[in-house]
Amino acid sequence: MKVDQAAEEDDEEEEDEDEEDGEVKEKKEKEVEKERKLKESKKKHAHCATAKELSAITHFNSTRFAGFEKDKDLRPWDMSSNSELRIKKFFKNEADKLAVHNWTFLSRTYPKGTRFDSSNYSPMDSWAMGCQITALNYQTGDLPMFVNTGKFLDNGLSGYLLKPPSLLPPPSLGVKEGKAKQASTAVLPLNVTMKVISGWQLPKTSGTTKGDVIDPYIDVKVVGLEADYAHVKTKTVGNNGYNPVWNEEMNFTIGKPDIAVIFIQVWDEDKLSANDFIAYSAIPVTSLRSGYRSVQLYNSKFEALPDSSLLVHINTTTTTNKSVTVSARSNLAKSK
Repeated sequence: MKVDQAAEEDDEEEEDEDEEDGEVKEKKEKEVEKERKLKESKKKHAHCATAKELSAITHFNSTRFAGFEKDKDLRPWDMSSNSELRIKKFFKNEADKLAVHNWTFLSRTYPKGTRFDSSNYSPMDSWAMGCQITALNYQTGDLPMFVNTGKFLDNGLSGYLLKPPSLLPPPSLGVKEGKAKQASTAVLPLNVTMKVISGWQLPKTSGTTKGDVIDPYIDVKVVGLEADYAHVKTKTVGNNGYNPVWNEEMNFTIGKPDIAVIFIQVWDEDKLSANDFIAYSAIPVTSLRSGYRSVQLYNSKFEALPDSSLLVHINTTTTTNKSVTVSARSNLAKSK
């Protein structure tokens, strides 16, 4: 009886082992089949041509910048691509060359590959050299994106802006003594006087309706070329986010007004912790108009705050001081 029982147990163990071996074998076969299909898929699509439908709506052919001389043979639809690192080098050493290159050819800039946090770089260098496309990480609400959003307000957020005259080929005024006479495209510096008068229905921190009443102050920066950098703060108005009054005047001299942006931020002062961001507005200097103006405010997601605004008075006058060249450095990184 005991012998028969032991034999039965051995048979059961062998059956269990066979089942386990069968499961392992089946699992391995599935993995091999999966790997085979993956290799076939990669092989199939390795040299797959671009879909005709996609090609039909793709207007530009991206190509690596090969140099000013070699790129003279580019076709009209070819667009040279440069990372932000190369753009920095251009801006430091060959800004004028790239600006002239962009009279005839298309250029695109993009963030460096190590921006794993999706942060952004300064678009000012690209804009100042006439690059037609400046790619940014739109999912990140930071200073470069705030400035970019404000810059394109100049044309109703249509996605396109005309280059300023200073970045276009100088128009010919005819031929004199065998030489083409060129019109000047120099931009005169602009004096801007802005009086921050008051605010209206400023939101609380993070847009909440509950919590302490904010203690707002206004932070104003001129973002553009380094020579134009300016940074001014108003006093803090305590416990009043509904209709705070500052009545403070600030003056700026902007050498390249066709590039610069006035960046305005509203902050909540907190003596026990870091100050809280409330709202912002970014206005191209070329869009400034003299007189009393209502400034629309936006949150960190670039959404307009329909009931929130600032009342300011602006006065602009040109100056006869010497114009600034494009090779001046950008101040966006400095202004963070």
